[in-house]
Amino acid sequence: MSDEDLEDGDYQNSLETDFRKVEDKPEVPKKKKKQRILNGVKVWDRDPKVAQRAIKKALFQCEFDINHSTFISSVSKENYVEAHHLIPMKFQNDFENVSLDTESNILALCPNCHRMIHHSRPKEKKLLLKEFYEKRKDQLHNLGIEFSLVNLNNFYGMK
Repeated sequence: MSDEDLEDGDYQNSLETDFRKVEDKPEVPKKKKKQRILNGVKVWDRDPKVAQRAIKKALFQCEFDINHSTFISSVSKENYVEAHHLIPMKFQNDFENVSLDTESNILALCPNCHRMIHHSRPKEKKLLLKEFYEKRKDQLHNLGIEFSLVNLNNFYGMK
C-alpha cells in the first residue's frame, strides 16, 4: 500500500463524525496551507471539517450517481460516502496563494466511484473527470482556482 493510500485511509477515518455538529459556513477563498512530513514524504494538510461540510452539502449522496447507496455509517447515521479532492492536493504548488482544500474541490463519492476515479481505465476516468469538471469549474473559478479540463486530465496522468 502506498503512502498516498495510507494517508487517504487516515483522512477518510477522520471524517466519520456526528454530522449534526458540522456547521454550515459560507465558502471563502483560503490561503495555501503548509506542508508536513508523513512517513518521510511531504504532504499537504487537509482539514476534515472542510470535507465534512462538503459531504453534508452533498446530502451524503454519491455525486457521480445519487442512486449509489452503500451502508449507513454507525457514526454519522447517514449513507457512507468518501471525500475526494477533484484537483488532488499533491498539485497544491500549481496554485499560488489559494488552498485546494475547499468544499468546492471536494467530491462526496461512494467507495466504488472513489476507487474508480483512482484506478479505472483512462476512458472511464475521463468521463468522470469531464462530468465533475463541468459541475465544479465555476465554483472553483469563484475561489480563484483556475484550471481547464486538459489540466484536470493531466493531474490524473492522462493526456
